[in-house]
Amino acid sequence: MNARDALSQGHLKVMVNKYTMVELVIFKRSPKEKEIIFYLPPISKNLQQMERGYFTDREELMIAEPDSLWGKTIYPFLRIYQSKKIQQPLSMGDSTSISFIKEVTIEEKIKKRERG
Repeated sequence: MNARDALSQGHLKVMVNKYTMVELVIFKRSPKEKEIIFYLPPISKNLQQMERGYFTDREELMIAEPDSLWGKTIYPFLRIYQSKKIQQPLSMGDSTSISFIKEVTIEEKIKKRERG
């Protein structure tokens, strides 16, 4: 819905296949405009299998406690540029990962001798 013109209402349709994978995104800004269709071509079965084992899925890494993050690595499949509002898919060749590394630094406190 257009905030400046409540009568101007469009729609967004997301078409999925039997595997619940998005194939088409159809956008229509208002009743007077034509639909814009974005076609998302399927990836090959081989690439799909390779990526399934590489990228971290939403429910693949369960974090019960904040301390259980240490030593874990996440492989995201999407990069988001918030300032430009752009989403960019990553490929395995990008080798982008997020690792949670806990560094502990122990500093020994040296006591000064009292004069007296």
